[in-house]
Amino acid sequence: LVDTDEYNVNNADALYGMVCGIFAANYDIKDLFIDSSLKICSNNMDAFVTFIQRLEKLAHKYEVNCVTTVSVDIAELPASLNKYVY
Repeated sequence: LVDTDEYNVNNADALYGMVCGIFAANYDIKDLFIDSSLKICSNNMDAFVTFIQRLEKLAHKYEVNCVTTVSVDIAELPASLNKYVY
């Protein structure tokens, strides 16, 4: 468990950087769970969408299963994120 507040991770770029660091430090990581990811991205939906797109590429490259939670009504999510909703 990593507390993003403790490391001043408060936007999409910082979150992506932290994820890259986690992947780099844990070469055998297979699963990553990110809670409240939109909130960590300062509730900036455009930045969040970009983060998810970047995360998908990174996760695919390193074969990591990523699960993230978002506290928002599904109707408020951009259509580009529909493929990630379960």
